[in-house]
Amino acid sequence: MKILKNVFGVLAVLLAVAALVLFFIPFAQVNLTDGSSVQGVAAEFAFGSVDGHTTGKSSDILFCGILTLLTAVFAALSFKFKGSRWATVGFSIVDAVYMLVIALSHSNKFVDVQELVAEKFIGDNTTQYLNNAPLLISIALFLTFAAAVAYLLIADKIAATASGEATVPQKVVRFLKDYKGEIKKITWPNFKSVVKNTIIVLVMCVIIGLFIWAIDLGLNALLRLIYK
Repeated sequence: MKILKNVFGVLAVLLAVAALVLFFIPFAQVNLTDGSSVQGVAAEFAFGSVDGHTTGKSSDILFCGILTLLTAVFAALSFKFKGSRWATVGFSIVDAVYMLVIALSHSNKFVDVQELVAEKFIGDNTTQYLNNAPLLISIALFLTFAAAVAYLLIADKIAATASGEATVPQKVVRFLKDYKGEIKKITWPNFKSVVKNTIIVLVMCVIIGLFIWAIDLGLNALLRLIYK
């Protein structure tokens, strides 16, 4: 079990690093008006500079890059810190879904070339993705998530066996059972009580509103008198 745990831990780190490396492969191509084209990696579009040309900074790509970096860092730290395992799982799944949205959307939604359009370097709607980079990053992150979950569950199983405590799945099942039991203890009011309590709340809201309005009106009149 310990060997299998370490295998999934190392795999999560390698996949997260691979996803980070994919930010430095050709991400999108921009066709110029002179017939040539420039292509940039995700990191270049994130910071708004592609092959010497200024583009709009893509906060979405930059955000995904930061999440990928954090995923790799927490995956490496998860061998020593238990909290890092949960962080790896959380960051990887959010990042994977975000990159999948980018991969399935039109390129111009996330690759801002308006400055190049303004400078007459290109026409509208000429950006296209290359090598399916966003999709590859998303796949790598989904695999990172799967490896991180496997590592977390196996490590939790080993710790639970050693200490005699319940595993995370068992704790979740126990929580749901307890929650179901507490729900059954709730006494729901009948329709008459709901109507009565609703009317009381509305009446009190009106009374408090009128009270605040009266105070505001009086203070306003007092301030006018003082200023005069």
